[in-house]
Amino acid sequence: MRCMSADKRTLARRFARGMATYDGAAVVQREMAERLVAELLSAPGAGRFDRVLELGCGTGLLTQRLLARCRPARLVLNDLVMECEGTARRMRRQAPGVPVQFVHGDMETVAFPHPQDLIASSAVLQWAADSRALLTRMAGLLEPGGLLAIASFGPSNLREVSQLTGVSLRYWSCGEWQAALAEHHVVLSGREELRTLWFPSARDVLRHLKQTGANALDSGPWPPARVAWFCRTYEATFGQDGRVPLTYHPVFMVARKRSDGGSRR
Repeated sequence: MRCMSADKRTLARRFARGMATYDGAAVVQREMAERLVAELLSAPGAGRFDRVLELGCGTGLLTQRLLARCRPARLVLNDLVMECEGTARRMRRQAPGVPVQFVHGDMETVAFPHPQDLIASSAVLQWAADSRALLTRMAGLLEPGGLLAIASFGPSNLREVSQLTGVSLRYWSCGEWQAALAEHHVVLSGREELRTLWFPSARDVLRHLKQTGANALDSGPWPPARVAWFCRTYEATFGQDGRVPLTYHPVFMVARKRSDGGSRR
């Protein structure tokens, strides 16, 4: 298996192109946003947060839940896709009493206001080129005692596609997330699960991946011969009772920055 990092320009282009179809296709991502907020609010001392930063706000699946259930006093939304500024405008209309700022750019390098009481991100951090450095960066943006809430994906994510193509992102296991977070945080919860979606055909799987932007590892469209091979092989390998599966592997982490603000090292 060849683990790759996504080209950020390709990633931004694919997600921008899929924004109109994302909410309808992103079944698992919607579930992840709901589950992440539930995990966050179950953490000791969680509740209302004055200053909240969301990395990779996208179309606002997590944003809506943060506004409704965490009641932030101020909200900063970030995304690599400039068109996601529309999400910030929509949230200002939905919550007129909450100042909402949009910061466009790569979450690994762009400047953010700080300190923050909560940093949240769902279905985004798997695209980071250096996840460990990003976690350290987020720790630097958090107030001591602030919370970090992450939903990402584990090693079995999209395993059917990876098995056939031989290409995957470098997904961290739940244990790897916990170990990396423990450098600057106290890990409050860590959970993972497998979620399988079923489709009528492999072409429907490809359509789903395109609509959610999850095909951003490919720099260009596949030629017809490769599409035909993929669909034929996918259905022969994974088909059951006239349907084919696609596996997701969500991982949920909630951690609190140590009150001394330092590293355990």
